[in-house]
Amino acid sequence: MLVRPFPSRNYVVWAWLGLIVLSSGSLCTPSSVAIAQAQTKDHDHDHDHDHDHDHDQADEPGRHVHGEITMNIALEGNILSAELDSPAIHVVGFERAAQTEAERARLTAANTWLTSGRNFLGVPRAAVCGPVNQNYVPPAEDAKHANYRAVHEYQCDNAEALAWIELWALRKLEGVEKVTLNLIINGRQEQVVLDGKTERVTLR
Repeated sequence: MLVRPFPSRNYVVWAWLGLIVLSSGSLCTPSSVAIAQAQTKDHDHDHDHDHDHDHDQADEPGRHVHGEITMNIALEGNILSAELDSPAIHVVGFERAAQTEAERARLTAANTWLTSGRNFLGVPRAAVCGPVNQNYVPPAEDAKHANYRAVHEYQCDNAEALAWIELWALRKLEGVEKVTLNLIINGRQEQVVLDGKTERVTLR
């Protein structure tokens, strides 16, 4: 496990990086430990891995590297926040204007998912978490090398039960090889580097 300090900024109730797009819906309702599988299969992978790109969005924080995403998780009191920052290639399968009905359908599905926050994050049922806020603005449809970012916030009635989280968002993404996970747990900061298949992360 790689541990480093990382910069932070204030967002909603948590101080911390402004990168990413995690979602929240089926996350934290007590009945949610079953997840619908991602419908983002069969994407065309016409990209080169590990290549940095010039960003078309001037306000884009962080790097745009194919194969890599960033996720931020913060717990402050009983408020759990999750943020995802991912190159578009992993979300919709392309990084240009949609050219077919199938590609337009992928954009619609991605926007619906990231707005709703369903199938985004998993937590113990005993934590009794439910969504209370979200922030997601889709990238311009014709942006090249765009990043998808979403933030979802949950209130957990029994935050002491948050022994772990599961990165359900990985099930909706494709071609992820590296996850940089930034954690702020009641003031404790930690950075963990994961492969694209590891979902569960302990918080203690």
